[in-house]
Amino acid sequence: MEILPVEITVSGPGILLDEINSVKTEKFSLINLETNVSGNLELVNAYPGRIVLSSKTVEYKANIQTLGEKYLEDIPVQVTNIPVNVKVSLIPSTLSVKIIGGVDIISNIERKDILAYIDFQQFQSGNVVDLPPVIKIPDDITLSDIYPETFQIKIK
Repeated sequence: MEILPVEITVSGPGILLDEINSVKTEKFSLINLETNVSGNLELVNAYPGRIVLSSKTVEYKANIQTLGEKYLEDIPVQVTNIPVNVKVSLIPSTLSVKIIGGVDIISNIERKDILAYIDFQQFQSGNVVDLPPVIKIPDDITLSDIYPETFQIKIK
């Protein structure tokens, strides 16, 4: 969902502004939608007459898609923060993931869009430990499964 503007300015007495960390919209529901939807929502002024909002409304746009799943295999797993004079190997060196998202979105996701790494600082010298990878995925998709879930670092 896209909401514009992303930010608004709130003006008023400092004591009131210190209490505000977000501005709410009027309630609305997006249930059982089958097509894209957009519209405007009123912003709720928590202190009417005492604070001023730079905008009275926000615009929303929701891209509605059928959910789908996609499997991506052989994603390389990097090891980061390796000390200069240390050589390591990772066992195994790749992983597979299952992602979930709108079919138009996931159809364009490729292996290169998934970043997987293990921070060497998690590794305790002399011990072979099962370490989980950190996985970065594009916005608007969900990571469903990872295989394998852990890796071993071996010092050469």
